[in-house]
Amino acid sequence: EMINGKENTRDTFLFRHKLIFTFHFIGIIAFFLFSRELFYSINKASISTLIFSLHPRIFAHSFFNPKDIIFLSLITMSLLPIAKYINTKKIFWLIWASIFIGLAMSCRIVGIYLAFLLIILFVVKYFYEHPLKIDQIYYPFKIGILIISISILTLYLATPYFWLDPIGRFIEALNKASRFPWAGSVFFFGDSISAKSIPWYYIIVWIGITTPISYLLFFLFGTIISIKELKMNLTQKPMIIFCFFGLIIPIIMAIILKSVLYDGWRHFYFVYPFICILISNGLFGL
Repeated sequence: EMINGKENTRDTFLFRHKLIFTFHFIGIIAFFLFSRELFYSINKASISTLIFSLHPRIFAHSFFNPKDIIFLSLITMSLLPIAKYINTKKIFWLIWASIFIGLAMSCRIVGIYLAFLLIILFVVKYFYEHPLKIDQIYYPFKIGILIISISILTLYLATPYFWLDPIGRFIEALNKASRFPWAGSVFFFGDSISAKSIPWYYIIVWIGITTPISYLLFFLFGTIISIKELKMNLTQKPMIIFCFFGLIIPIIMAIILKSVLYDGWRHFYFVYPFICILISNGLFGL
């Protein structure tokens, strides 16, 4: 804003809207490239990208939401190098995946779960394809250390708030992410209820009532296919497994920790790329 000379409020906000949507659009391009890597087809990737970009609620938020959309976009950008690394085993893609995970963590600390999910997927896939030997245990361990190290380093470089007290403020961020100290109320099923005592199905209901019915139907079908073909996907489409657990882990953790949430599911927009992959998997499977 200082560089481009925007001074009045209207110009400033319009400029911010353009920046937010530009960031989201880059995320859409990243999702297309990720889908092409996953489904091995430009046509399927195009359909999957349309599903991703045309969700009514998220499309609306992509113009004005300065945090949840940015986090969603960074998570989406991390999926392409993750898929590239899983398919090629090249360290180049691992480094980029870890950098994007670190950038996502700098926006919302909960992005750290992607790093551990990537490590778990790699370890399981590695030992599934290789016989278990003592001398081979060290390689997955080194990969795990590399992912965590680069992600944490990127997080600290991108987040000046942590510089004064790296460990203390990191722990503080984790604690606030699990149960944010907000004492407001939310409107749910006709009643105003405390955000600290929302029912366990709160997120699921909000996703359901703001998502097109066709999306929900294909999502259910895609989830059934993914569970049914879990073993086959481990060797042929490991990123389907990654997306499946990338969706359910944060939702389960929010339910277990009784996380404080505002109206809607905007705090969980970052799981939408995983939902879209399962929707697409159901559509293509059908």
